[in-house]
Amino acid sequence: MTGQNILTILLPLFLISIVIEALVLNLFRRRSQLNIIESLVNLSLGATNLVAGVLFTGLHLSVYYYVQQHWALIAPLPNTFLQILATFILYDFFYYLNHWVHHRCNLLWANHLVHHSGQHFNLSTAVRLGFFGNFTVWVFFLPMAFLGIKLEHYLLAIAAQLVYQFFIHTTFIRELGFLEKIFVTPSQHRVHHASNSLYIDKNFGCFLVIWDRIFGTYQRELSEEPLRYGITTPIAQPHSLGYLNSFMYLACLRQAMSQPNLKSAFRVLFGSPKYLNFKNEVTASPNSSPAIFTTLLMLISPTLISFYIIFNADQLNTMDAWVVPLIFLFTSCLYSSRTEQNYLSLVTLFIKALEGIFIVYLLTHYSNFQPLLWLSLAINIGAFIVIVTFYLYARKNHYE
Repeated sequence: MTGQNILTILLPLFLISIVIEALVLNLFRRRSQLNIIESLVNLSLGATNLVAGVLFTGLHLSVYYYVQQHWALIAPLPNTFLQILATFILYDFFYYLNHWVHHRCNLLWANHLVHHSGQHFNLSTAVRLGFFGNFTVWVFFLPMAFLGIKLEHYLLAIAAQLVYQFFIHTTFIRELGFLEKIFVTPSQHRVHHASNSLYIDKNFGCFLVIWDRIFGTYQRELSEEPLRYGITTPIAQPHSLGYLNSFMYLACLRQAMSQPNLKSAFRVLFGSPKYLNFKNEVTASPNSSPAIFTTLLMLISPTLISFYIIFNADQLNTMDAWVVPLIFLFTSCLYSSRTEQNYLSLVTLFIKALEGIFIVYLLTHYSNFQPLLWLSLAINIGAFIVIVTFYLYARKNHYE
């Protein structure tokens, strides 16, 4: 099993599950737990994260395999069952450590907060991921290679983690009795995503709750303390992929550069969020009609392109395997503006034109999944025409 195989198998399962849950939430009139625009943003963020994974996963797994083959300090256990058992226990511990550190170090939190910034909690929240995490998370699991854990068992743990963590992002499952003492459950993970002061920085585990109980980070969901999702700082541009992936990094760097000495600067960059004096000026309502319209306009075509790259990654030639994801990520990061309405601008026209050229290049060089590209191109052209119309209309009104 390779990283690409895992994505090809699990992505359709996740997409179908998200759609089914959304329909059920709508059927049972639990719309407060679902926001369609936020779910689209979640899917776009998840797809962008996977594109970054296409760019980096091969290198990550190659490094892991090399270390395990040449620098392992411990020989594998005598039988497969014990090897897999050791893999899952070690993976669970390093997941806890990785997760805890990403909440306590500002430069790592700058990426992880993307996952926590949604105002609703459902299966689509599971794929709400910043793409910079691809370049940092894997380091925390590299000790498993030094401990002799085989690559195939490591990939098995990754696949299990993706499935397990995906399905605990739900409000349908309440507390599970005695299982709450053993496993990480949906109830515990709802607590982890809450922004109530009682719940912040709690329940970091992956499969087992043992590490949270040992290290004092366990917190039960309390009926007298209703959950509030999101982060404590409002998001100025909740629908902008570029902004979500970058605004906290920029805030960290700005504040670090303003410090009087190197020690203070390092504390801002590598200390916990309490050392970051950050206020985010909200300039647009996330539920306003222009914001919703521009979100739909901007995100659908790039999301379809990202799915194409993900499913077609093994068909890309050596150069394109690097260039295509890099150009796509660069284009996605440009979708950031002072206000949501400023999406309707010359900069946006340039981005959509670049996106269109990108689609045409893929259409003329690769034959797989072409209907996905044609649909993306049609949506892109439609968006371009709408943006031109709005832009000319706005200029006409301005001069009148």
